[in-house]
Amino acid sequence: MTKLFIDDILDLRQYEKIREEKRRGIIDLKRVRRIGVGPFISLVFENRETMQFQVQEMARAERIIDESLLQEEIDIYNNLIPEPGEISVTLLIELTSKEQLYSWLPKLVGIEDSLYLDMHFGEMNEIQNGLRLPDDGTLPGHVLNNSESILTIKASVQEEHQEMLTRENITASVHYLKFQLTESERQLFQLSETVIRFDHAAYRHETHISTELRAAIAGDW
Repeated sequence: MTKLFIDDILDLRQYEKIREEKRRGIIDLKRVRRIGVGPFISLVFENRETMQFQVQEMARAERIIDESLLQEEIDIYNNLIPEPGEISVTLLIELTSKEQLYSWLPKLVGIEDSLYLDMHFGEMNEIQNGLRLPDDGTLPGHVLNNSESILTIKASVQEEHQEMLTRENITASVHYLKFQLTESERQLFQLSETVIRFDHAAYRHETHISTELRAAIAGDW
């Protein structure tokens, strides 16, 4: 997807005039692009539009008018706009009380390193013939299980963000992740039953990715 440039960000006065309209549009967009996995973690599948809104809101909250400071924010969030074949995800741990935060955040250390995408292709023999799926272990984080007809891809952590967010004994409430898909895997993603799951000692939950969400993600490519 096209990255953001400084001219894509409205100045504070211009943005204030259209903010409510933009906010409603993003709410509608995220109805499709946001899903819950388990009792208190949500995933937002980001694109250029969600990141543009994020920069605008950050500039508004921080009253950023200096172009060099604004460019720094743009550079940060441009890293989260998916390239062709990427799925960009913001992981949100949505705990609402201090007691829950104190209890769960230490338990969830490493949660960002436990997110997986499973693509089930058992009923797709005619599609398999046209795909070149990797052999088990060919690509880092990509595992093909022919006996169960599942291709699994592990999410990678955005290191530039992770350095700021994680400590050894407690996790952050927000993490930024990406999945990298080959051309064949992109085709499979659009056509197969797809599950996203956490495989963490303290948090093992999964959910299906709807046809509507898969189409929205594919549209980013």
